Amino acid sequence: MARARLYKRYPASSVLIYNGSTVLHFLLGGIGIVIGYDFSGIAYAFGILYFALAMAEMYVLMPLKVCPSCVYYRLDDSLCISGVNLVSRRVAKERDSAAFGDRA
Repeated sequence: MARARLYKRYPASSVLIYNGSTVLHFLLGGIGIVIGYDFSGIAYAFGILYFALAMAEMYVLMPLKVCPSCVYYRLDDSLCISGVNLVSRRVAKERDSAAFGDRA
């Protein structure tokens, strides 16, 4: 059986693919809302709101709430799959790793 590959520092290509697919996912969700509400004015407002909130949750809330209790936050010279641990180190204080399960 093949063993999983563990990274202390994910390759930049993996980080770019992860973040690209995440942003694309959020964008397609916003477009889906616009299509679902027949391109009305309120549809565009909800689609844009969805996209903005999804981006804020991933790239603002996550570095403040989730990342400080993640193992990648503590490892020297580490880079997680999203790369958000680098932002988190600059804007948030380290939390107990036992709190990682309470992140939701």
